[in-house]
Amino acid sequence: MPDNTFEEYLTYLTENAEVIRSMLYIPKDAAIRKILESEFDHHYHPLPEVKECESKIAATDSSEYMKELYSGKKLFIYRAFTKYSGEIVSRSYTGIHSVDRYDVNRFNVMMMEDLEHLSIIDFLSERKCDFILVDGSLTGRINHPTRSLRAEGMENFPNIYHEHMKQMLSLSIRNRIPLVFVAKSSESTLFTRYLLEQLGHSEMVVNVTDHLLIRSLATFPGYSSPVRGQYVTSDEEPVSIETLHILPHMSDTPMKVDIFGDGNEYTRSEILNALVWGYSGLKVHNIWLSDVDYSVKFRKSEMASTYLKEFEKISGQPFYETRGERRERLRI
Repeated sequence: MPDNTFEEYLTYLTENAEVIRSMLYIPKDAAIRKILESEFDHHYHPLPEVKECESKIAATDSSEYMKELYSGKKLFIYRAFTKYSGEIVSRSYTGIHSVDRYDVNRFNVMMMEDLEHLSIIDFLSERKCDFILVDGSLTGRINHPTRSLRAEGMENFPNIYHEHMKQMLSLSIRNRIPLVFVAKSSESTLFTRYLLEQLGHSEMVVNVTDHLLIRSLATFPGYSSPVRGQYVTSDEEPVSIETLHILPHMSDTPMKVDIFGDGNEYTRSEILNALVWGYSGLKVHNIWLSDVDYSVKFRKSEMASTYLKEFEKISGQPFYETRGERRERLRI
């Protein structure tokens, strides 16, 4: 029987072309576009003239390795680095757990982020810089649910996660060192809702994300006016976060930037300058985050020649691969 996958793919694209385009670009005749166009122009600004970046910047990222064992349990190895001036502050975790397949992704994401928080706590406890860049979204982290994980021995981990995050945020405030979270993908509608509020349409249901809005209406590289949002942590403690979006190049997608900490105009302008100065094209959106990403990531050769060999040596159990290479995953 012939493989018709590609032909069926082309058929789907052809039959749904208009719908697909509307998902990636707001049509010129769309009602929401006509409502927002004039207000968007007041709150979208050209990128500032870039100055040599003199800010002292630390950057944080994490990596994960997961391998399924023949017993059905999984070996998890995580590490997070906060890197500053060539120095690395590291946190890591190794464990073997039975994790429900529907909770594996949530478990992995929260474990990596938790180690990032702990690495930042360690850094803030002993060191100073102007601000810390973190890969990802702070608002997304605050919104992680606290329901228990279906993970052996780690059921209560979401509560521990939120406690560590609170410690990190408290240290940031105490030391007056802002945390700047940079995310390439985002479902945020904060900026869009802000524009609608300015126009007196706060009751309107929003189905347009901030990134879709910016990609559809922006005619030059720029950034959105910062919008301050109020969020509530797992124990009902209010958290204030300033969010803006940067479109560094017309062929690129926007970056969502969450700023926690000192929100004065000087700090914000220095952060914006650093993010624009540190942008190096479509593949390297930030030189500091790219650098720590390269340092922290696990590599297959490293895992096979070092980590797994030590596992076999100490456990006395070789990895019998009866179905070819058993499932393993590297993620950064």
